[in-house]
Amino acid sequence: MPAAASAGQPARIRFTGIGALAFLCGLLAPLKLNLLGEIYAAELALPLVAVAALAGSRAAAVFRERLFAILLVALAVTLAGYVLSDLVRETRPEQYLRGWGRVGLVILNFVCLSVVIGQDRRNLWWLALGMGVGGMLYLRLVMHTPIAVWKFGYAEPVFLVVAALCAFLPGKVAAAALAALGLNSMWFDFRSFAAICFLLAAYLWVRSARPAQPLVVRGRSSRLWIVVALAGVLIAGTLASTGGGAQLRREESNAGREAAIEAGVYAVAHSPVIGYGSWTENRELAEYYLKRYLELRGIRDPNARVDSQFSPHSQVLHAWVEGGVFGAMFFFVIIYQALRALPWAGVNRPVDPLTPILLYFLFVLLWNAFMSPFSAPHRIALALGAALLVALRLENKARAVKAVPQRAVTAAPRRWAHR
Repeated sequence: MPAAASAGQPARIRFTGIGALAFLCGLLAPLKLNLLGEIYAAELALPLVAVAALAGSRAAAVFRERLFAILLVALAVTLAGYVLSDLVRETRPEQYLRGWGRVGLVILNFVCLSVVIGQDRRNLWWLALGMGVGGMLYLRLVMHTPIAVWKFGYAEPVFLVVAALCAFLPGKVAAAALAALGLNSMWFDFRSFAAICFLLAAYLWVRSARPAQPLVVRGRSSRLWIVVALAGVLIAGTLASTGGGAQLRREESNAGREAAIEAGVYAVAHSPVIGYGSWTENRELAEYYLKRYLELRGIRDPNARVDSQFSPHSQVLHAWVEGGVFGAMFFFVIIYQALRALPWAGVNRPVDPLTPILLYFLFVLLWNAFMSPFSAPHRIALALGAALLVALRLENKARAVKAVPQRAVTAAPRRWAHR
């Protein structure tokens, strides 16, 4: 894929010491340890890599970035919301220690990843490659998982490896590789993942001819609509050809998601400020969820029972239910900041070797905020998404600063000519 030169962006991927350490962190990402709760080996290694990255002059720039401070304060408010809710609800210690630890690890991961990526944007490429290779090795050699386990299995690791290798491929070849992953994901009934692959494939295909030129030029958005149309055609076509075999599973999945979100909204409506406590144990909410799930499935089972633990299938609702409105503050802020970053990241930013990885984690950040639980497997991705927002803001500012002298130089002859 051709690299577009611009301020603050990498021209090409190259080997560095911090890049190698970031790759090793990625390799460790699937490995879990149990210390009061689940902690990943990568979360223990990241602080060491961040300390090494601080030796570079550029790494400290993240601490001066206003968005970094905003996200850090939002995380502190979220932690305070959890502490307040647990004290009010008198949550059991083994529950609130895991709840506070989860937020604390997101804070630590966010700071460390911001430093590592701030030291050199290309460290993201090495980290993503390590996560992909490590995920595949873990599934195959440790878990002995067959390749057919695609959803919640090989899908993301394979994507990350392919997205990293796209750095060395022509734009249209990279687009074709991502489209093939989308087709495979649709075949294995991973619809949301297939949609992301198709969207990225269409994006790279359209921008491959002029990677340095924005997607929308002087108000004309025809190229943007071409991206949307291509992705739509791919999604609609594969849905039509693979729609029959997994209909029952899809109905169960959709009913479960909808019931969990409705139960989360019900919980928030009844206690919007104070949450129900870490790892919520509330029989009323659990029974409300079960009732709605059975209604959506059209099932009548008077003997159906459920335990008292409940969590909605949405990060923002999950944090709001557990920690109250203050507990959800980080998700309110990060959703807003991610939407603000989209025009630069997806429309104006020149295409470079990091583009498919950046956009993927930005899409994942927004998807998980609404459609995934706030649980241990999502901690690193959540912190990485936040760190990328800081990196994109720094990159955008660097490009704007570089453009100012160029405009002044081109404008000067006109002023002299006017005189």
